[in-house]
Amino acid sequence: MEHNNKFRLKALLTFTAAILLGLHLVGLISHQPSITYVVIDPTRSGVESIAAEVAQITSACTATVRVDALNQRNGPGESYAITGTAARGEVFTVSGWDDAQQWVHVPVLNGTAWMSARYMTLSGDCNAAAVKAATAPADTAQASGVSSAGVAMTGLSPVFTPEVQFWASEIAAWAESYQMDANLIATVIQIESCGNPSISSSAGAQGLFQVMPFHFAAGEDMLDVQTNANRGLTYLQGAIALSNGDAGLALVGYNGGYGAISGRWAAETQRYYYWGSGIYTDAISGATTSDTLQEWLAAGGSRLCASASQSQKVMLVVD
Repeated sequence: MEHNNKFRLKALLTFTAAILLGLHLVGLISHQPSITYVVIDPTRSGVESIAAEVAQITSACTATVRVDALNQRNGPGESYAITGTAARGEVFTVSGWDDAQQWVHVPVLNGTAWMSARYMTLSGDCNAAAVKAATAPADTAQASGVSSAGVAMTGLSPVFTPEVQFWASEIAAWAESYQMDANLIATVIQIESCGNPSISSSAGAQGLFQVMPFHFAAGEDMLDVQTNANRGLTYLQGAIALSNGDAGLALVGYNGGYGAISGRWAAETQRYYYWGSGIYTDAISGATTSDTLQEWLAAGGSRLCASASQSQKVMLVVD
């Protein structure tokens, strides 16, 4: 009997160690700092206490990102400011829900954040997570921390192609609403769509600002110009804030995700930075033409602009 008890004890401790190692590896893979304290209950045997702690740890509610990139916000809703982003496969411990149980509250490196449960896979005892109260969202232009001091406010430069100039009045209105330079907005439009509001990329990006579908709320028309602009410029606001007003790095964040601002740049993002920062620099310099823009057109941008021109002609006929 004593031999059997020793065998069971050894097996349980081995199983416990394996579970704790697995939890530690999950924390490493998700890039989330985690410290797990196992307290031995003196009223129980060592094996019973460890088993109870393991049960508590493994029953915690976790959420795994199941899309390529998922925004983190400072409140439970699309109207709250973006504070970061998470990549596919990242795992978070859920500390709470919103009232409607559509958003989860999670700890992140710089504090806490809200993430849409719609784009996450939940596991564990998530019903036990508490409902968290949230303050009303701040005004969009203020919530991002971006102001005219962060990015210069200037008129639209003549360097942009006619297909981008087509949207001059809308760009001016967006620059005012989102408190960012019209030329930065135009630079994004130039590279992303060259002014074509109905274009979709092979990766699934949509519309004038080439916004990925997971940035939209359910039921939104992704190709509606104002809706597309709102989603795209809200994301750009977040990139500007995270890059401390550096327009070039903000463009990196817009193309490669917020993590790229301080991380490695994929080849596509390197090209995006080259074209975008060059065009933007020319635009705010007072020049009337941009050598970088001409280089971009020669490298394939002219085909994008030809498509945009045709789309805009159809729009004018319909109007």
